[in-house]
Amino acid sequence: MSDISEGSSGPTINVATYGAVADAHRVDDAITTSGSPTVTSAGNNFRLTDIGKQINIYDITNGYYIFQGTVLNVTSTGSITLSGNAADSDVTGKSITWIGTDNSTALNNALTAAGNMVPTDVIDVNHPTGSGQVTVLFPVTLAGAAYLFNSTLNVPTNVVINADAMLVSNVGTAGTTNTVQAMNFSPGGSILKLQMDCQGGNGIIMGSSNTQSHAFIQDLTLWEVGNNASQYALTLQGNDWQISRFWTKGGYYGLYAAGADDILFDKLYFIGCYIGAWFYDCEQVIGGDIQCDTNLHYNIQLDACHSIQFKCNAFYGPVSYGLILGTYSSAPNRNVFIEYTGQRHGGVGVYVNYVMDSTIICNLTNSALFNAGGTAITAGIQYAGNTTGTMTIIANVDTNITTLVSGSVYGNLLINGQLQNGTLTTAGSLTGGSASSNFFNLTGTLPSTLTAAAAGAFVNITGAGSSGQQVSALQTTLNAGWTGGASSMGIQVTNNSAGTNTGIYNQNGNFALQGYSTGSTSSGYNYGIEGRASNAFYNIGLYGRCLTASNSGANIGVIGFARNTGTSPIEIGGYFGMPSGEPSWSSSWNAALVADNGAESANSAVFLALVNGTMNFEIDKKGHIVTGGTAPTIAAQTALGSTGTATIAGTDVAGTITLTPGGTGITTGAQAIITFANAYTSAPKVVKIDPANANAQALTSSTQCAVIAANNTTTTWQVNSGSSALSTGTAYEWTYLVIG
Repeated sequence: MSDISEGSSGPTINVATYGAVADAHRVDDAITTSGSPTVTSAGNNFRLTDIGKQINIYDITNGYYIFQGTVLNVTSTGSITLSGNAADSDVTGKSITWIGTDNSTALNNALTAAGNMVPTDVIDVNHPTGSGQVTVLFPVTLAGAAYLFNSTLNVPTNVVINADAMLVSNVGTAGTTNTVQAMNFSPGGSILKLQMDCQGGNGIIMGSSNTQSHAFIQDLTLWEVGNNASQYALTLQGNDWQISRFWTKGGYYGLYAAGADDILFDKLYFIGCYIGAWFYDCEQVIGGDIQCDTNLHYNIQLDACHSIQFKCNAFYGPVSYGLILGTYSSAPNRNVFIEYTGQRHGGVGVYVNYVMDSTIICNLTNSALFNAGGTAITAGIQYAGNTTGTMTIIANVDTNITTLVSGSVYGNLLINGQLQNGTLTTAGSLTGGSASSNFFNLTGTLPSTLTAAAAGAFVNITGAGSSGQQVSALQTTLNAGWTGGASSMGIQVTNNSAGTNTGIYNQNGNFALQGYSTGSTSSGYNYGIEGRASNAFYNIGLYGRCLTASNSGANIGVIGFARNTGTSPIEIGGYFGMPSGEPSWSSSWNAALVADNGAESANSAVFLALVNGTMNFEIDKKGHIVTGGTAPTIAAQTALGSTGTATIAGTDVAGTITLTPGGTGITTGAQAIITFANAYTSAPKVVKIDPANANAQALTSSTQCAVIAANNTTTTWQVNSGSSALSTGTAYEWTYLVIG
């Protein structure tokens, strides 16, 4: 947008025709003494022709006039006498002095004449820009000289300013803050070219509230606008604006657009302003670039605006806020799209308050400027809690900015490529997290009345294509770094609900984690949940733990259900194995539990049953049954004789007993009593003995020993003789098998 308007093609007026003289010159080394009319210049910058001309000495440091009046006498090019006494002393060159002819009357006469030349049929400004306009020329008559004026210049409707020479406004009152407007443009008044030194005063007001302006600004430069609360460099009122380039140094507001709608701009520059630009109650502000440098409070402020779009680059300065969205009015800003860059401008990068349905993209950094100046930005994004509707902020924030985000974050906030720490509530807000734990929190409350299944957070991703790569809807990684002695988890899931539905088979209950894999595939595998572990000393793929007491209830570490009602089914309630490859599933495996030791590696049993850490039952690597545990004890009874002996080798389940009668008193009846190492909960149903040596095998039916089931208890069983006593000194051996 290099040229928004080419200006008027209508008639022109030259201000020189009306007696205006561009003879003002600037003196930057004037020295004054309070209460004295004498002013000196070490550089001999006064002119003999300055006698009788207007002189204005402006204190640029403190923002007021030291003197306004005329030059009474020129003693030399290094000394003059004022028509009155200076109000303050300046011995350090803190002031700016302009001396020249006061052109107020001549310039206003020229402007009035131009207004009278505007055709009456376009005076309502409802015609396109440039239609029926009259251009007022401010030609250069002396190199470096300017048109000085002391009274407000009033620009009529459809009059265009085209000033090749600079204008100097000395509008104001000596010794007081300069607050009067330098120029006042009626609706339709436009600027083709204008450079003006405002001498600490107000700048320009253009247009009228709630009125069509149809005005343009091609090239406007303002210098030394005052920074007091009522001093604005450029004020826009009314509708329909086209701005190509506007540059200002100073001003409480560099640009104040109040109720100004339909603004199209290309380049705006705000340097040393208290607030760079304030858009209040504006709509349709569409721009190119805004540049902010060394501003003092805000760079850009928006209140009660909608349909706003532009870019802004800001640096240096000690501002409190860079971009501020809603502070003066509770009416929200809507439909705002801003790209904002801030570098060492101090304060908060972006302040979010009254704004909705908007998007902000920003880059904030404290990287050093070319001159190592500026003020560090202390906070990236600050939320004030009044945001409603939808809101998205995408930010790249320098990590050496102390606070990345503060306040109750609302909507979508992405900082440095990651969702920023905070809390996402059911209303959709993101609030700051802890400095020591829970760095990103998603919290909320589900509705108390539900008509369908509800989820507090929902990730819905659609897969595509058929490439041979792993895909996932959600992946989390806890990277290496922590080496503490407690637990670490890639994901921790806790369910504190106390639902009362029961029925494990029908999936009724309170689940901490539930996995579904329901893809329709004729040859693939669907896994509800997979667990993998590696690289540690102990690696456990899947872990179940239930240790809390449950009176009259049940704690089950792992449970598995499987049913297959299809044709030629394979159904296995639980499969545990150590295969070296893919299992070859078989319909003959249908079982509640399958255990497979795979390739029969050394010491890899199919099944082990332990009692308090001791193996009691094993199906070994070849499928053999092996029992174990502490050996039971055996006690010879009196019927075995006075010196009879009884020994046992084995376990509570199986083993060998040897009985040797001896001495006197050998008789029939109980020969030995065996006491289990671990008592049964009820008397064994089967205790069986079989001959294990020739002596026991040779016993006849009258002498053969047996176990009487009625004598079995939870702790003992006994061997009884037949109707005839055993022979003294003979060792009898039997194997035994106990089934509970």
